[in-house]
Amino acid sequence: MKIKYFILTIFFAILVTTTCNGQYHYPATKTVDSSHTNSGFRRNIKFNHLEVVIDDSTYEYLFDSLKFLKIFAYANEQKVDAGSESWTGKYLYGRSNYLEIFKPGGAQGSKLGDFGMGFMTNKFGTIDSLQNYWTKTLDSVDVENRVITDSGKTTPWFTSVSIPNVDSLKVSAWVMENAKEEMNDAGFTDNDLSGEIEFSEYAKHKSAKLRNVPVDSVKYDKLFDKVTSLDISLSGKELSYLKHFLLDIGFTEKNNSFSKKDFRITYSLTKSEHFLLKEIGFSLLKKMPKEKYSFRKIDMIVDGDKAVMKFKYD
Repeated sequence: MKIKYFILTIFFAILVTTTCNGQYHYPATKTVDSSHTNSGFRRNIKFNHLEVVIDDSTYEYLFDSLKFLKIFAYANEQKVDAGSESWTGKYLYGRSNYLEIFKPGGAQGSKLGDFGMGFMTNKFGTIDSLQNYWTKTLDSVDVENRVITDSGKTTPWFTSVSIPNVDSLKVSAWVMENAKEEMNDAGFTDNDLSGEIEFSEYAKHKSAKLRNVPVDSVKYDKLFDKVTSLDISLSGKELSYLKHFLLDIGFTEKNNSFSKKDFRITYSLTKSEHFLLKEIGFSLLKKMPKEKYSFRKIDMIVDGDKAVMKFKYD
Protein backbone atom coordinates (compact mmCIF):
# COMPACT_ATOMS: atom_id res chain seq x y z
CA MET A 1 0.00 0.00 0.00
CA LYS A 2 1.53 3.30 -1.05
CA ILE A 3 0.33 5.43 1.81
CA LYS A 4 2.31 8.47 0.77
CA TYR A 5 -0.13 9.01 -2.08
CA PHE A 6 -3.06 9.59 0.21
CA ILE A 7 -1.35 11.25 3.15
CA LEU A 8 -2.97 14.60 2.37
CA THR A 9 -6.42 13.14 2.83
CA ILE A 10 -5.80 11.61 6.25
CA PHE A 11 -3.34 13.96 7.89
CA PHE A 12 -4.03 17.15 9.81
CA ALA A 13 -1.92 19.30 12.11
CA ILE A 14 -2.72 22.71 13.53
CA LEU A 15 -0.89 24.83 16.08
CA VAL A 16 -2.73 27.96 17.13
CA THR A 17 -0.61 30.03 19.50
CA THR A 18 -0.62 33.57 20.76
CA THR A 19 1.49 35.10 23.48
CA CYS A 20 0.28 36.67 26.68
CA ASN A 21 1.67 37.40 30.12
CA GLY A 22 0.62 35.77 33.37
CA GLN A 23 -0.99 32.41 33.96
CA TYR A 24 -2.89 30.38 31.41
CA HIS A 25 -6.51 31.45 31.07
CA TYR A 26 -9.33 30.18 28.92
CA PRO A 27 -11.41 32.37 26.68
CA ALA A 28 -14.06 33.88 28.93
CA THR A 29 -16.76 31.36 29.76
CA LYS A 30 -20.49 31.95 29.60
CA THR A 31 -23.25 30.80 31.92
CA VAL A 32 -25.32 28.22 30.06
CA ASP A 33 -28.41 26.29 31.13
CA SER A 34 -27.12 22.70 30.80
CA SER A 35 -30.66 21.39 30.27
CA HIS A 36 -30.61 23.07 26.86
CA THR A 37 -27.16 21.74 25.89
CA ASN A 38 -27.02 18.52 23.86
CA SER A 39 -23.90 16.64 24.92
CA GLY A 40 -24.62 13.35 23.11
CA PHE A 41 -22.20 14.29 20.34
CA ARG A 42 -19.22 13.53 22.61
CA ARG A 43 -19.43 9.79 22.04
CA ASN A 44 -18.69 10.35 18.35
CA ILE A 45 -15.29 12.00 18.98
CA LYS A 46 -12.36 9.59 19.03
CA PHE A 47 -8.58 9.81 19.26
CA ASN A 48 -7.10 9.88 15.76
CA HIS A 49 -3.39 10.74 15.78
CA LEU A 50 -0.60 12.41 17.68
CA GLU A 51 2.34 14.58 16.71
CA VAL A 52 5.64 14.88 18.54
CA VAL A 53 8.85 16.81 17.87
CA ILE A 54 12.04 14.80 18.53
CA ASP A 55 15.72 15.68 18.12
CA ASP A 56 17.32 15.94 14.67
CA SER A 57 19.59 12.89 14.93
CA THR A 58 16.93 10.48 16.16
CA TYR A 59 14.55 11.78 13.49
CA GLU A 60 17.10 11.50 10.66
CA TYR A 61 17.92 7.80 11.14
CA LEU A 62 14.72 6.59 12.81
CA PHE A 63 13.42 4.34 10.04
CA ASP A 64 16.86 2.97 9.09
CA SER A 65 17.99 2.22 12.64
CA LEU A 66 14.79 1.05 14.34
CA LYS A 67 14.18 -1.91 12.04
CA PHE A 68 11.12 -3.11 13.95
CA LEU A 69 9.14 -0.18 12.58
CA LYS A 70 9.10 -1.84 9.14
CA ILE A 71 6.83 -4.61 10.40
CA PHE A 72 5.12 -2.44 13.01
CA ALA A 73 3.44 0.08 10.67
CA TYR A 74 3.35 1.56 7.20
CA ALA A 75 6.08 4.18 7.41
CA ASN A 76 7.12 7.04 5.19
CA GLU A 77 8.58 10.53 5.23
CA GLN A 78 6.50 13.13 3.43
CA LYS A 79 6.69 16.80 2.60
CA VAL A 80 3.24 18.35 2.56
CA ASP A 81 2.44 21.62 0.81
CA ALA A 82 -0.92 22.89 1.99
CA GLY A 83 -0.85 26.30 0.38
CA SER A 84 -0.23 28.76 3.21
CA GLU A 85 1.56 26.09 5.26
CA SER A 86 4.03 23.30 4.56
CA TRP A 87 5.68 20.69 6.75
CA THR A 88 7.87 17.61 6.58
CA GLY A 89 7.35 14.68 8.90
CA LYS A 90 7.74 10.94 9.32
CA TYR A 91 4.55 8.93 9.64
CA LEU A 92 3.68 5.59 11.21
CA TYR A 93 0.24 4.41 10.08
CA GLY A 94 -1.72 1.92 12.12
CA ARG A 95 -5.09 0.39 11.33
CA SER A 96 -7.02 2.86 13.49
CA ASN A 97 -4.54 5.64 14.42
CA TYR A 98 -1.27 7.11 13.23
CA LEU A 99 1.79 8.95 14.52
CA GLU A 100 3.34 12.05 13.04
CA ILE A 101 6.95 12.70 13.99
CA PHE A 102 8.74 16.01 13.39
CA LYS A 103 12.20 17.32 13.95
CA PRO A 104 12.56 20.93 15.22
CA GLY A 105 11.47 23.26 12.44
CA GLY A 106 9.85 20.44 10.46
CA ALA A 107 6.57 22.29 10.87
CA GLN A 108 6.20 26.01 11.33
CA GLY A 109 7.25 26.99 14.85
CA SER A 110 7.82 23.40 16.02
CA LYS A 111 10.32 22.94 18.85
CA LEU A 112 11.84 19.93 20.58
CA GLY A 113 9.30 18.35 22.92
CA ASP A 114 6.17 19.87 21.37
CA PHE A 115 3.24 17.48 21.49
CA GLY A 116 -0.22 17.50 19.93
CA MET A 117 -3.29 15.26 19.80
CA GLY A 118 -5.77 15.17 16.96
CA PHE A 119 -9.25 13.77 17.50
CA MET A 120 -11.72 12.92 14.74
CA THR A 121 -15.46 12.50 14.55
CA ASN A 122 -16.99 9.27 13.30
CA LYS A 123 -20.39 10.75 12.49
CA PHE A 124 -21.02 13.57 10.06
CA GLY A 125 -22.28 16.74 11.76
CA THR A 126 -20.61 16.08 15.12
CA ILE A 127 -18.16 18.94 14.54
CA ASP A 128 -21.10 21.36 14.27
CA SER A 129 -22.46 20.19 17.62
CA LEU A 130 -19.05 20.67 19.29
CA GLN A 131 -18.61 24.10 17.72
CA ASN A 132 -22.10 25.11 18.84
CA TYR A 133 -21.36 23.91 22.37
CA TRP A 134 -18.13 25.90 22.58
CA THR A 135 -19.80 28.94 21.05
CA LYS A 136 -22.34 28.81 23.89
CA THR A 137 -19.76 28.20 26.64
CA LEU A 138 -16.71 30.20 25.47
CA ASP A 139 -16.24 33.70 24.11
CA SER A 140 -13.91 32.45 21.35
CA VAL A 141 -13.30 29.23 19.43
CA ASP A 142 -10.63 28.48 16.85
CA VAL A 143 -12.26 27.16 13.66
CA GLU A 144 -10.47 26.29 10.44
CA ASN A 145 -12.04 25.15 7.18
CA ARG A 146 -9.39 23.49 5.03
CA VAL A 147 -9.53 22.88 1.29
CA ILE A 148 -7.37 20.63 -0.85
CA THR A 149 -6.16 21.21 -4.40
CA ASP A 150 -5.58 18.25 -6.72
CA SER A 151 -4.90 18.55 -10.45
CA GLY A 152 -5.97 22.18 -10.38
CA LYS A 153 -9.30 21.43 -8.68
CA THR A 154 -9.94 22.82 -5.19
CA THR A 155 -12.50 21.11 -2.96
CA PRO A 156 -13.42 21.23 0.75
CA TRP A 157 -11.23 18.93 2.85
CA PHE A 158 -12.10 19.16 6.56
CA THR A 159 -13.09 21.44 9.43
CA SER A 160 -11.18 21.61 12.70
CA VAL A 161 -12.15 23.24 15.99
CA SER A 162 -10.11 23.84 19.13
CA ILE A 163 -9.95 25.90 22.29
CA PRO A 164 -7.56 28.85 21.74
CA ASN A 165 -4.10 28.13 23.14
CA VAL A 166 -3.42 31.60 24.54
CA ASP A 167 -0.06 30.91 26.18
CA SER A 168 1.80 29.24 23.28
CA LEU A 169 1.97 26.04 25.33
CA LYS A 170 3.97 22.99 24.21
CA VAL A 171 0.77 20.93 24.11
CA SER A 172 -2.07 21.35 21.61
CA ALA A 173 -5.30 19.47 20.88
CA TRP A 174 -8.02 19.73 18.26
CA VAL A 175 -11.04 17.93 16.76
CA MET A 176 -11.52 17.54 13.02
CA GLU A 177 -14.20 16.24 10.66
CA ASN A 178 -13.90 15.53 6.95
CA ALA A 179 -16.08 17.57 4.62
CA LYS A 180 -19.05 15.90 2.93
CA GLU A 181 -17.28 16.33 -0.42
CA GLU A 182 -14.21 14.50 0.88
CA MET A 183 -16.29 11.61 2.18
CA ASN A 184 -18.27 11.38 -1.08
CA ASP A 185 -14.98 11.38 -3.00
CA ALA A 186 -13.82 8.43 -0.87
CA GLY A 187 -16.89 6.51 -2.01
CA PHE A 188 -19.34 7.06 0.84
CA THR A 189 -22.96 7.84 -0.04
CA ASP A 190 -25.17 10.38 1.69
CA ASN A 191 -26.93 7.43 3.29
CA ASP A 192 -23.59 6.15 4.62
CA LEU A 193 -22.96 9.56 6.18
CA SER A 194 -26.09 9.24 8.30
CA GLY A 195 -24.33 6.49 10.26
CA GLU A 196 -20.98 6.10 11.98
CA ILE A 197 -17.82 5.72 9.87
CA GLU A 198 -14.57 4.86 11.63
CA PHE A 199 -11.27 6.30 10.49
CA SER A 200 -10.02 2.82 9.56
CA GLU A 201 -12.91 2.42 7.12
CA TYR A 202 -12.32 5.87 5.64
CA ALA A 203 -8.61 5.13 5.08
CA LYS A 204 -9.50 1.79 3.51
CA HIS A 205 -11.87 3.47 1.05
CA LYS A 206 -9.29 6.11 0.11
CA SER A 207 -6.65 3.49 -0.51
CA ALA A 208 -9.01 1.41 -2.65
CA LYS A 209 -9.88 4.41 -4.78
CA LEU A 210 -6.29 5.50 -5.32
CA ARG A 211 -5.23 1.95 -6.20
CA ASN A 212 -8.37 1.39 -8.28
CA VAL A 213 -9.21 -1.87 -6.51
CA PRO A 214 -12.31 -3.10 -4.63
CA VAL A 215 -12.57 -1.86 -1.05
CA ASP A 216 -12.79 -5.40 0.30
CA SER A 217 -9.42 -6.24 -1.26
CA VAL A 218 -7.57 -3.66 0.86
CA LYS A 219 -5.97 -5.38 3.85
CA TYR A 220 -3.85 -3.95 6.66
CA ASP A 221 -0.97 -6.37 7.20
CA LYS A 222 1.21 -4.59 9.78
CA LEU A 223 1.17 -4.95 13.59
CA PHE A 224 0.01 -1.49 14.74
CA ASP A 225 -3.69 -1.72 15.57
CA LYS A 226 -4.34 1.41 17.65
CA VAL A 227 -3.00 3.66 20.38
CA THR A 228 -4.43 2.63 23.75
CA SER A 229 -2.59 4.93 26.16
CA LEU A 230 -0.34 7.95 26.53
CA ASP A 231 1.91 8.91 29.43
CA ILE A 232 2.75 12.61 29.41
CA SER A 233 4.47 15.19 31.60
CA LEU A 234 2.76 18.58 31.95
CA SER A 235 3.20 21.93 33.59
CA GLY A 236 0.30 23.35 35.56
CA LYS A 237 -0.70 25.58 32.64
CA GLU A 238 -0.53 22.71 30.16
CA LEU A 239 -2.68 20.52 32.39
CA SER A 240 -5.24 23.28 32.81
CA TYR A 241 -5.54 23.72 29.04
CA LEU A 242 -5.66 20.01 28.24
CA LYS A 243 -8.09 19.18 31.05
CA HIS A 244 -10.62 21.70 29.77
CA PHE A 245 -10.37 20.31 26.24
CA LEU A 246 -10.59 16.63 27.22
CA LEU A 247 -13.49 17.00 29.65
CA ASP A 248 -15.41 18.96 27.03
CA ILE A 249 -15.13 16.10 24.52
CA GLY A 250 -16.25 13.40 26.92
CA PHE A 251 -13.22 12.25 28.92
CA THR A 252 -13.41 11.62 32.66
CA GLU A 253 -10.60 12.35 35.13
CA LYS A 254 -9.47 10.09 37.97
CA ASN A 255 -6.14 9.57 39.76
CA ASN A 256 -3.96 11.67 37.45
CA SER A 257 -5.46 10.23 34.29
CA PHE A 258 -8.11 11.00 31.69
CA SER A 259 -10.00 8.17 30.06
CA LYS A 260 -12.63 7.56 27.42
CA LYS A 261 -13.65 4.01 26.56
CA ASP A 262 -10.45 2.07 25.74
CA PHE A 263 -8.11 5.10 25.54
CA ARG A 264 -6.30 6.51 28.58
CA ILE A 265 -3.99 9.50 29.13
CA THR A 266 -1.89 9.43 32.30
CA TYR A 267 -0.11 12.60 33.40
CA SER A 268 2.47 13.82 35.90
CA LEU A 269 3.18 17.41 36.84
CA THR A 270 6.52 19.19 36.51
CA LYS A 271 7.70 22.77 36.91
CA SER A 272 10.85 22.51 34.78
CA GLU A 273 11.39 22.54 31.01
CA HIS A 274 10.48 19.10 29.79
CA PHE A 275 9.72 16.72 26.94
CA LEU A 276 5.97 16.19 27.21
CA LEU A 277 5.53 12.71 25.73
CA LYS A 278 6.95 9.89 27.86
CA GLU A 279 5.25 6.76 26.53
CA ILE A 280 2.79 5.56 23.89
CA GLY A 281 0.94 2.30 24.46
CA PHE A 282 -0.27 0.24 21.50
CA SER A 283 -2.43 -2.80 20.86
CA LEU A 284 -1.07 -5.14 18.18
CA LEU A 285 -2.97 -7.21 15.66
CA LYS A 286 -1.04 -10.38 16.50
CA LYS A 287 1.09 -11.65 19.35
CA MET A 288 4.84 -11.18 19.22
CA PRO A 289 7.67 -12.56 21.38
CA LYS A 290 8.92 -10.26 24.12
CA GLU A 291 11.65 -8.01 22.74
CA LYS A 292 13.19 -4.56 23.15
CA TYR A 293 14.34 -2.41 20.22
CA SER A 294 16.29 0.80 20.83
CA PHE A 295 17.70 3.72 18.90
CA ARG A 296 19.06 6.84 20.55
CA LYS A 297 16.18 8.51 22.40
CA ILE A 298 13.52 5.89 21.62
CA ASP A 299 12.88 2.41 23.05
CA MET A 300 10.27 0.08 21.57
CA ILE A 301 9.20 -2.74 23.91
CA VAL A 302 7.01 -5.51 22.50
CA ASP A 303 5.30 -8.20 24.56
CA GLY A 304 2.49 -10.36 23.18
CA ASP A 305 -0.25 -8.24 21.65
CA LYS A 306 0.97 -5.01 23.27
CA ALA A 307 3.81 -2.58 22.64
CA VAL A 308 5.19 0.55 24.27
CA MET A 309 7.25 3.33 22.68
CA LYS A 310 9.31 5.22 25.25
CA PHE A 311 10.92 8.63 24.80
CA LYS A 312 14.11 9.09 26.84
CA TYR A 313 14.58 12.86 27.02
CA ASP A 314 14.36 13.50 30.79
